[in-house]
Amino acid sequence: MQKKINIDELLEEARYSMSDFCMQVCRGMCCRRGFLPLTSQEVNIVVPNKQELIKSKVLRPSNDGRFLLALGVFGCPQLQKDSKCRIWNNPNRPACCGEFPVFERSESILFSNRCRAVVEGHLDTYKQKFKELGYKILEE
Repeated sequence: MQKKINIDELLEEARYSMSDFCMQVCRGMCCRRGFLPLTSQEVNIVVPNKQELIKSKVLRPSNDGRFLLALGVFGCPQLQKDSKCRIWNNPNRPACCGEFPVFERSESILFSNRCRAVVEGHLDTYKQKFKELGYKILEE
């Protein structure tokens, strides 16, 4: 009898599988470029100087009631020089940070091309596993 695969466990396994690559090779580039979508509660956790960043347009309200933090200017304010996140263990950290770079979307799994590990094929084994489970694979 084959063990039933738990999708949440497989998602976590895929994310965890690249942690050494992230810390040693990539050095957290996902936290240094693009935009970070944040709820107002997440803004309070991530951004120490909210008004200053809004004034400089690094932090902007989005059309869906959330905020977008432009990472390309300074990088994430919670990213340390050693590429570790100050709030990684905070259960209230942004949801997208915990899910990156593999997101479940209904019957699909999205792999973010903002992730160097995805681009270089380090998660291809997991793409195949998700396909075998009947998920459609999407890439940004």
